[in-house]
Amino acid sequence: AGRAARHVKGDVRAPVGPAAEGVPAEGRAAEGMAAQGPAAERVAVALVHGIGTQDADFADRTLQLLRDRLRTSGIDDDRWVGWGIHWQPALNAAQRSYYERASSAHELDWNELRVFVVHSLGDAAAYQRRPDGARGGGGDDGAARSVHVSPSEPVPLRDNDPYQRVHAMLANSLHAQVAAHPTLAEAPLVVGAHSLGAHIFSNFAWDWGHDGGLAQRIFPELHDARRTPLERLQTLAGLVTFGANLPLFLFGLPDAVPLPFPAPTMRARYGVKCRWINLFDRDDPLGWPLRPVNEAFARAVDEDREVLLRGPAAPTPLSHNAYWNDPALIDALAQQVEALLGR
Repeated sequence: AGRAARHVKGDVRAPVGPAAEGVPAEGRAAEGMAAQGPAAERVAVALVHGIGTQDADFADRTLQLLRDRLRTSGIDDDRWVGWGIHWQPALNAAQRSYYERASSAHELDWNELRVFVVHSLGDAAAYQRRPDGARGGGGDDGAARSVHVSPSEPVPLRDNDPYQRVHAMLANSLHAQVAAHPTLAEAPLVVGAHSLGAHIFSNFAWDWGHDGGLAQRIFPELHDARRTPLERLQTLAGLVTFGANLPLFLFGLPDAVPLPFPAPTMRARYGVKCRWINLFDRDDPLGWPLRPVNEAFARAVDEDREVLLRGPAAPTPLSHNAYWNDPALIDALAQQVEALLGR
């Protein structure tokens, strides 16, 4: 059937996955009941971009649409803080340098497509944990070499390991926001992650959240108790993934376990207000449902929400970048913020 024939009011279809009701057993038991937990005083919203060349202001329009949407719910701007986490510069220099050398040495066709491939597939290829595990900041023997810094300072970038360099940029973004807005130190954190950004944030949360993990050995400064709860992801309370290709990175891991969500303190405080919503469009070949990955993901992800994206690219495989300013994403983010603020 054509896209027009399956267009539905609201551009949101019923959730899909192993459990159609879209929430884990413990959450489904609370369906129809009043939302549990107190209202937060302030909420943090961090948006993580995906593949391709991104400007530093990539999230500005999305945040403005979210601001407009929340105002209609009576939520003042000072009740939440939103920002974009721009990690692409960690990989961009090497990609741009190679493309310039290759295009200077040879006459190449389909240059726009080649730029897309270099900056999109190149992101996914470069962002991989090194097989030697802890060598991200280490010497020739593979032992991790840490650089201890004060909790008030940003995390140093390890130039020789793209995986850790990207993660340091995420950590520094969280740190900068807490420094600018001290009231966010213990505020519930809602993360929106697109495409490869969902995979990156998943790894970031996993590495930071597990004792003895790669990140703790290379970045022990992040695990310093003096770091704020938000910086340590101890306030992760809401997650919206969209156009997520996370399953494509898990085919070699049949027993893959999702990131620890929500943070235990947030589950205890806010209960079923903590939700992981995954948005995908059937025309987007890079956006996939997450609950069918395995039983662990079916328990962790509350809902695989199929949406109908709008815009000229929406009915085509080029729809992958159409989520950002679509009402479906704005609504999903707003629902998370509203629930945590008690609306």
